[in-house]
Amino acid sequence: MAAGPSRFKLAWDQITRGVSAVWTRIGGQGLGSRLRYLLPGARLDYEREAGDLWMSSLVAIALKWVGDNYPKPRLQVSRVARDGSYVPLPRHRVCDLMRRPNPYYTGRVLAKAIALSLLTDGNAYVVKIRDGLGRPAQLWWVPHWLIQPIWETDTGAAYIKGYQFLRDYQVVTLAPQDVIHFRDGLDPRNDRLGLAAIKGQLREICTDNEVSGYTASILRNLGVPGLVAIPKDGAKLTPDQGNKLKERIRDTLTGDMRGDTLVLLSGSVELVKIGFSPEEMRLDKLPARGEARILAALGVSPMVVGLPDPNKTYSNLKEANSAGWRHCIVPLQDLVADTLDLHLLPEFDDPEKYRVGFDYSDVEALQEDLSEKHERVREDFKANLIEQNEARDLLGYEPHPDGDRFFFELAGGGSDPSAPDDPDDSSPGTPTKPDDEDSNVAEEDGEQSRDAA
Repeated sequence: MAAGPSRFKLAWDQITRGVSAVWTRIGGQGLGSRLRYLLPGARLDYEREAGDLWMSSLVAIALKWVGDNYPKPRLQVSRVARDGSYVPLPRHRVCDLMRRPNPYYTGRVLAKAIALSLLTDGNAYVVKIRDGLGRPAQLWWVPHWLIQPIWETDTGAAYIKGYQFLRDYQVVTLAPQDVIHFRDGLDPRNDRLGLAAIKGQLREICTDNEVSGYTASILRNLGVPGLVAIPKDGAKLTPDQGNKLKERIRDTLTGDMRGDTLVLLSGSVELVKIGFSPEEMRLDKLPARGEARILAALGVSPMVVGLPDPNKTYSNLKEANSAGWRHCIVPLQDLVADTLDLHLLPEFDDPEKYRVGFDYSDVEALQEDLSEKHERVREDFKANLIEQNEARDLLGYEPHPDGDRFFFELAGGGSDPSAPDDPDDSSPGTPTKPDDEDSNVAEEDGEQSRDAA
């Protein structure tokens, strides 16, 4: 009796491993890791219809903007001081490795690839190549559709056993410690994977693709959606005559011959238009809503990529660029930095004593925010609300040995001008009534002055 379940389990494991090795598309997802689900209210597989998301004309525009700007902030490692503050290090092995990941492409290329995978799939993978001492010597980006996490279903098994990597049509298993897996949140249907927000916009992407394809098709056909040749006066056309008429219309009105004159030698045929023209379908209005949703899922404003935004208005392009940084690139880089803290920094240093982050001090689009912060801190310091070292700490500067003082002390004012007046003193601006004796003395002095004059 005991041998039955073990044989059944062994057979089941073999079946699941075999099925999991069957990729649903070239470099796609194995059945053991991901299943494709239809969108709510849909009967069509929009994921298959949408295809590779980065090939969408609209998504490609947004990815270009993100890819061009993502590598601008400088990656840095900071030491955690005793007081909890971060002290940036001038150089670190993690930064060197991310700047020059391998002999064949640069850190800028690697950063753009990571951003593409995270925005289109919610998962990005980087494989470590180790040296003779076992330390990472190279980093290689792996397309997210070529790799997947694997695990055992036994109770108490590891959360992730390894990663299956499809290389040269062969499935290679990698150890978990050799893969840096960047996740955008967690997929509710598989918490070992991330989930990109753009996956919920597949219908809008398909709509945008259809609009582009339909417009191109209409332009190829002289702006006419379609024609039907209907015989008149009871005439009949043989299949051969119908095919010749169709070829003549196509050769005369489409392609390089578009705009030519069509002459029908027979008067027994009437050409009738079917379908709608682009104006009748209002294709100039249709894509705007979908464009806004797709770009919002990516965290990019349409104005940033040169498209009109029907939902938001910005006073200038700089404000829109700043919003794109705050809503897209900065959160994306926070995610990357946290993952490097967990999967790459421990290879070289104690993660409790060091942190990975990005330096935005040279990012022009965020300088306005930094300028406002500096101005606010300066005003608080001048108003004697904070001490000098408190202001320096807020702005990321090292404390000054003599900086635990307020502005009025450093300015040599002697007393805090922001302190309330002595309650015994009269309120400023309120005239005081002079005593009678003092008033008489003042009047006598005034009379003597006039007599002398």
